Amino acid sequence: MSKSFFERPILNSPYEYPGRHWKLDRDGLPTSEIIESRRTAEFISPVPAPKAQTGKPTQLRLALGEKELSTAEQQYNPYPVINTIRQEVDRWRKLPERQWKVTPETARLLRYWRSHQFSNLRPFFCQIEAAETAIWLVEVAGALRDSGMNLPPRLRGIWNHLHDANAIANPELLRVALKMATGAGKTTVMAMLIAWQTVNAVRLTVRTTSPVGSLTPSTTARVSSSATPTFPAPAPIPTRPSRRPSRRRSTRKLGRPFAATSPAPSRNPPQAASPSRSSTTSATR
Repeated sequence: MSKSFFERPILNSPYEYPGRHWKLDRDGLPTSEIIESRRTAEFISPVPAPKAQTGKPTQLRLALGEKELSTAEQQYNPYPVINTIRQEVDRWRKLPERQWKVTPETARLLRYWRSHQFSNLRPFFCQIEAAETAIWLVEVAGALRDSGMNLPPRLRGIWNHLHDANAIANPELLRVALKMATGAGKTTVMAMLIAWQTVNAVRLTVRTTSPVGSLTPSTTARVSSSATPTFPAPAPIPTRPSRRPSRRRSTRKLGRPFAATSPAPSRNPPQAASPSRSSTTSATR
């Protein structure tokens, strides 16, 4: 293992795109060579193999590789699809805003997460990328699939993989999971997705939902999930005018013609008004 790796193991900022990585050898250990690109998604287990011991019973080894987890019925190798989705999201991220193909509410959230000058807590790149991936699958690739157009082979392969995986795990219910490392801030990503779905469901009628169920394992996760970004109150939704003409209530009663009538005379005769206190005082003077 290279000594330079221990001197500077971290090459990228957690708030920026990870554009560099240490090259690994065949055993999954870092070398002294730095690659000026992002590391592709793959399964790496830098655990040394157990030494062969003769005359003793062999200890069972935990199956950690994708080859050991795969069976004849189901092949566990999601990394080609993950790398394809990363490449598509990277291309989409570099596009100008007018070519994002998302709703105005989603575009405002993306601008907020990407370029807002946060005073204290700033979202990590992995958190923003997780939210971007969910948005891209629903509003960009999902809308292109629902439009009936012929999908490019790479996009067709993504949707085929998602549908096949859901058909095996849970048929008739399409689900997408975001896998993140421990400490990456999954609860914050959950709050970002809730904000994205709720804002679009309130202001627009798109492929979003307003009811959100949250299952949190602890109080810390529950408090963190409530830290959603604050936005101005949405504008009132204009109501459509009724097609039926409004019926005005008539001022006359049924069975009686409308006529101007004078007020009924009072039963008590009018009484003379008593002199005021000021007039009585002036008379005595």
